[in-house]
Amino acid sequence: MSRTTLINQGKLVFENIKNLDQATLLKDPNNLQPWNGLDFEDFVVSYQDMIDLLDAIYENEILENAPFNLINGLNSQLNAAHQHLSAFIANRAQGQFQNAFQHVENVRTNIQQWGFRYEAVLGRDIEKRSKLIDEEIAKLLSNKDEIESLKRNVSSLIEPAVAGSLSKSFSDRKDALNEKQSRWFWVSVIMAAISIIATGFIVWSIVGIFNSEEVLKALEANKNN
Repeated sequence: MSRTTLINQGKLVFENIKNLDQATLLKDPNNLQPWNGLDFEDFVVSYQDMIDLLDAIYENEILENAPFNLINGLNSQLNAAHQHLSAFIANRAQGQFQNAFQHVENVRTNIQQWGFRYEAVLGRDIEKRSKLIDEEIAKLLSNKDEIESLKRNVSSLIEPAVAGSLSKSFSDRKDALNEKQSRWFWVSVIMAAISIIATGFIVWSIVGIFNSEEVLKALEANKNN
């Protein structure tokens, strides 16, 4: 018997499992006690996980290079699981539930122990995918270096521009302050000159008054009296 024939036998049993009455199989009869602490919801989760794993195993042809004993062992467990799942559908009793749950867990346990779970998740060409991942990581790291280089270049361009802008800003501010100070200086000078001139006029007016003949005569008359 060829490996392909053996694989197809197991695949046929798996298809028979998927073709079981799912509505009845996965409906809680509400009269079951937990099995090893696992209730009916746990059974549904385990069953769905088993289906997903086997789908990936056969779709990705994971068993193509697997040893005969593993393929044959998986086929035996699939046959047992199919038998007890069918019995549980026909009789929704505690014993059938426990047997069905136990054989589903047996399939899942061996799939994991044999390494088929990881191959099913990652695919058959794990090494090729790993190489592609390494290449993508290298590209990301390369892009990171390019980005850092670009940031440094931009910084080197921005810093002189910012420095020049700040220098011009301070220079303009200084010129504006100097112009403002100069303006107030000349205003002060002009106001001082006006004050001096006005004071001079007042003084000369007073002096002129006391120098007039009428004022002198009046002062003399008062003195004689």
